[in-house]
Amino acid sequence: MQSQLLQFLKKITFFTLIIGLIVVVARFSIPQTYFSPALPFLLLFFYAINIIVFNILIKASKKRANSFINQFMVSSFLKLLLYVIVLSLYVFLNKKDAIPFAISFLLLYILFTVFEVTSLLKNTDTTNN
Repeated sequence: MQSQLLQFLKKITFFTLIIGLIVVVARFSIPQTYFSPALPFLLLFFYAINIIVFNILIKASKKRANSFINQFMVSSFLKLLLYVIVLSLYVFLNKKDAIPFAISFLLLYILFTVFEVTSLLKNTDTTNN
């Protein structure tokens, strides 16, 4: 389990650095009005949340299949709820930055969700339980 988490940490760190590099390059080639000043914090937010959720789900995958399924559903719901709260609060408090923030948030949500699901599929085996 530790090796799975360590391997995931390496991959998600590399993945996040690549996205960060793309953001830096895009900032110099696209007008600043299209970028939210909160984008670096969003990267760290998604990075941290995905590590926490992956760790919980890997631990749950070692138990019965029903336990993993329940943990997956609960963690997905709570994660989505947290995302909606963060997005809503930021948009409510920073109306001028609402559209760039929402677009950045959505893109990062899609990228990190695809990364998380593919990593979970590679690292879990609930068919034997």
